[in-house]
Amino acid sequence: MKRFVAVAMVAALAAGLTACAGGQVIGSDPTPTPTPTRTHTPSPSPDPVPSPDPIKQDDLHVPTFTTEEAAAVSQFAGQLSPLVLADETAGTNPAWSPLSAYLALAMVHDGARGTTAEQLTGLLGGEAEQVNEWARGLIAAVDGYDGGYWGPTIDLAAGLWADDQIVLEQTFIDQMDTYYSAGLVNLDLQGPDAAGDINGWISDNTDGLINGLVPQISDKARIFGATALYFDGKWLWLFDPEDTRERDFTLASGQVIQAEMMSMSETDIATLALDDGSYGAILPYKGERFAMVAVVPAGGVDSVTWDGDTILNWVEESGYPGEVSVVLPKWDIQATFDLTTSLQALGVTDVFDQNLSDLSGIGQSTEADEPSLVLSQLLQATTVQVDESGTKAASVTVWSGEGAAAMPPSFVYFDRPFVYAIVDTDTYTPLFIGVMNDPTATL
Repeated sequence: MKRFVAVAMVAALAAGLTACAGGQVIGSDPTPTPTPTRTHTPSPSPDPVPSPDPIKQDDLHVPTFTTEEAAAVSQFAGQLSPLVLADETAGTNPAWSPLSAYLALAMVHDGARGTTAEQLTGLLGGEAEQVNEWARGLIAAVDGYDGGYWGPTIDLAAGLWADDQIVLEQTFIDQMDTYYSAGLVNLDLQGPDAAGDINGWISDNTDGLINGLVPQISDKARIFGATALYFDGKWLWLFDPEDTRERDFTLASGQVIQAEMMSMSETDIATLALDDGSYGAILPYKGERFAMVAVVPAGGVDSVTWDGDTILNWVEESGYPGEVSVVLPKWDIQATFDLTTSLQALGVTDVFDQNLSDLSGIGQSTEADEPSLVLSQLLQATTVQVDESGTKAASVTVWSGEGAAAMPPSFVYFDRPFVYAIVDTDTYTPLFIGVMNDPTATL
């Protein structure tokens, strides 16, 4: 009888978006600016340090992926996004973290063998040895980022817990420490405090955005692993709360609801207008390395063709029309779903099959009837919060091993369903991707 590996991912994201009015209107509100005479400048600082200049076209990074690891995560995101974002079990406003999911699966991939490893190699873009190197590079680039005075706070951590009913391969333990900085913690997974200990680690590494992810632990559990991503960035250009008011938002069904909409005018950001009628904006954070890319697809959010270059292509179509106005809703949502079906649809099947899974590179159970490990599920729970000041984002992936070409618009109005991504503009690696269908819905 094989044991299972249960994987759960949680993402919590809080974003504050800036909106403004004026210029050529893209959207439906005929009077978008509540205070047309107000001019916004970069967000004030608490001390005399001067604000940075707004980004210009030459400053907006549009790379042809300079790192293999960035390309691997983007391809991974391109494969899974159309499945994950269409998952009706995720709620009204699905969102996920490709980076957190990639790193969690990379940890499992290190212990996979045979056909199980081959299928994960196809999804992750490389053999385990290569993926481990990419993971170390991604962690160094993100967790090692120092935004200084202006830049966002970003933390990326990995954890590993195991009890005495599994004998782990020393190579696996060493790899987890070397490439993921995930030091092994011995923990009685059937003990009364086990779930609390793991949940405490999750909460600590997401600044309290994610709590209670693991309500209880199966008596079959032998090992738990986790990756936690935390992002806290302030907009380079803040939305003024005095400009926030109730406005129309048209749902995909055609129903018009009232939603709290933020507004910002006369600011210098990049916008885009595609030949098919899609439009959007790129909203930078202080430090200017990270940004939110938000796009209203002309054919609706389900019409987006996701691949590894989708986000980069949007950026390449952007430009600076001069003074720009943006209106964007505030939101606070939660989404929970199981990635298992999406992974199986992409050909990653053996790792979930009790008869075919080979995770012997992780270790062996001490129980005679538990010869190997199986991945039972991959869960993700995501929280997204958006307000006038900036973005907070957190993602935790937990796995447990158990026995077995138009002119850029000068006004961008997000008054209908849209897609968004928080990206590293050095490589356009997606940290978070989501769909906003209804800003008034919390699930």
